[in-house]
Amino acid sequence: MLYHVQRDPVTLRRFVWRIDQKNTEKSTFETAFEKVAPGLLQSESFKEPAMFLTGADYSHFRPFEFTEEQYPQHLQDELGHKPQSTVNIGKILRDDMRFPDSKTEPLVQIADLLAAGIRRCLRGEFSNNKKAAALVGKLMVENVTPKPPISLIHLSELEKVTPDSTASRAILEMEKNSQSILRSV
Repeated sequence: MLYHVQRDPVTLRRFVWRIDQKNTEKSTFETAFEKVAPGLLQSESFKEPAMFLTGADYSHFRPFEFTEEQYPQHLQDELGHKPQSTVNIGKILRDDMRFPDSKTEPLVQIADLLAAGIRRCLRGEFSNNKKAAALVGKLMVENVTPKPPISLIHLSELEKVTPDSTASRAILEMEKNSQSILRSV
């Protein structure tokens, strides 16, 4: 959000979610994601509230914030105080979420290609992997905190990525080439 509010605030007027449907019918995972993700992400937003930039134009984002009257009482009761975050994650996710077949959605096809390119970079499958990682990195936005634009999740101690691994080198190259989240004045 910090990136867009500085460069093109009107883009925050709408959030469009297109998730590649894997079957002709919505899967159990897709149904569960649609129902569970908003609540989980709302809970996470209490631990790490979104950062807002003083003086930036958030007028287009206002429909996605709880007003004082709208803020769910059960959320305040659960926290024991008024939350810092007023972002309505449920509205952001649910307003325009669909699970189309990627064959009919060009933007989903592009996202698939980008995901495949990132996966290939992490595995070192390009003839010039450093160059490929740099190009992919230019499509990413750096984090506010000193973390790379990609975080890996380890499901096993055996699968840990070492600092000198192909994946680590690719991530560092992507980070080095990612766009700055803050605009210089």
